[in-house]
Amino acid sequence: IRWVLRRQKNVEVLLAGARAIDPVRRHVVLDPGPAGQGPATAGHHGNHNAADTENVIPFDYLLLATGAAHSYFGHDDWERRAPGLKTLDDGLKMRQQILLAFEAAERAASVDDQRRLLTFVIVGG
Repeated sequence: IRWVLRRQKNVEVLLAGARAIDPVRRHVVLDPGPAGQGPATAGHHGNHNAADTENVIPFDYLLLATGAAHSYFGHDDWERRAPGLKTLDDGLKMRQQILLAFEAAERAASVDDQRRLLTFVIVGG
């Protein structure tokens, strides 16, 4: 989304955890921890104080992307063989699995084993 909005001088895109949202004052209090890692300190259930001022971001409009979860439609056993692709980490894990399959296929004893190792199915969209 940064690339799409790169020429918009009045738009700031942040990846961060939000500790509190104040719609009346129109600001968000960001969690001081690493982006996407959840709260860095326990016990801050929406309360904030003056010490948080460097983590207060004012807004005119606020777009919250709260994430997504994988659904296996009641077949949770599929998760072991069909990893989801919702995060960068999911993508990196999938990339690693594919590269390891290529490596294993190079050492495969038969063409059938190579085909099995090099067969990938993508479901969803």
